[in-house]
Amino acid sequence: MLKKFLALTFSIIFSSMTFAESSLTGNWITLNEKNQKSSIVEVYEQNGKFSAKVLEVLPQKGVKKNPICKKCPGDFKNKPIKGLVLLWGLSPADNNSWENGKALDPKTGKILNTKATLSTDGKTLKLKHSLGFFSTTRTWLKSN
Repeated sequence: MLKKFLALTFSIIFSSMTFAESSLTGNWITLNEKNQKSSIVEVYEQNGKFSAKVLEVLPQKGVKKNPICKKCPGDFKNKPIKGLVLLWGLSPADNNSWENGKALDPKTGKILNTKATLSTDGKTLKLKHSLGFFSTTRTWLKSN
């Protein structure tokens, strides 16, 4: 009886962790600082860590049709934003959150420390970006 209970408990824990990770992968709509849709990104898993690359830059007032990352550092500099990996290294922290990630802000060229939390319904992802004492939170919406 105890073996069955333990097996069931581990099965439930494992399936909920798998659900959370699989819910993180897929396409997301990013929102800018004005909560306007700004891009579509694909979140994918590689070697147990999660990254996101830009699939499409959505039309926005004041943003060119095919923007490039002018202020970005190193290998990111002057690359098209479409196709750019702007989030990497997110590691599972618990059932619905990830930590130790890095995110590139194409507007400022800064690389930020990032944590992510998935809503219980799997439809929104909150990303907390920080640099020193300053932090900001952005929301991504699951794309259907």
